[in-house]
Amino acid sequence: ARRPGDRDFAERMPGGDFLAKDKSGEEKVLYSYGFTGVEMSTPSGAPLQLKPGENATIEFLITEDQRPGAPADMPLWHFDETAGLWVEDGVVRKEGLTYKAEVPHFSWWNCDVGFPAAYIEGNVVDCHGKPTRGVPVVVGQRQAATDHEGNFKGPVPATIALGFQVANTDSTLAPLGVAERRLLGKFI
Repeated sequence: ARRPGDRDFAERMPGGDFLAKDKSGEEKVLYSYGFTGVEMSTPSGAPLQLKPGENATIEFLITEDQRPGAPADMPLWHFDETAGLWVEDGVVRKEGLTYKAEVPHFSWWNCDVGFPAAYIEGNVVDCHGKPTRGVPVVVGQRQAATDHEGNFKGPVPATIALGFQVANTDSTLAPLGVAERRLLGKFI
């Protein structure tokens, strides 16, 4: 299981862009309270699944920094490997310092709040003004790197403040509006 705050959280999360579809089919960007991959197999390696109608209990520890304001319940999502995104599939309920849920199959599971998407764009250059490739960019829980032209862009959760780190900048982005495209400018 991976918890927010783990150093490699975003890199390990399937579909690392945090994109999802909720029950009504709307695109969401996730803010995660943790994810886990559940796979079981026979001693010879054949995959196992639960019997139809049977469920298994999964549990996520709520990290210390997420405990204040942790909701009583939130959507549960599984990763659809064919579509390459998270799909809403149930609810997790807070019990003490954990979230628990009953799941009908073994796969990747994630307890998250889904937010409407907003979009950011920016560029990183070196001290001579040349584009810088591979610079880490962290926005909220999402981590990416600049492309060969020093650009970064992508979806982020709208309506909440997000931590932002790139080049020599370590700050907070004010909440973006739903579907807003915010140009963050150039970073050296």
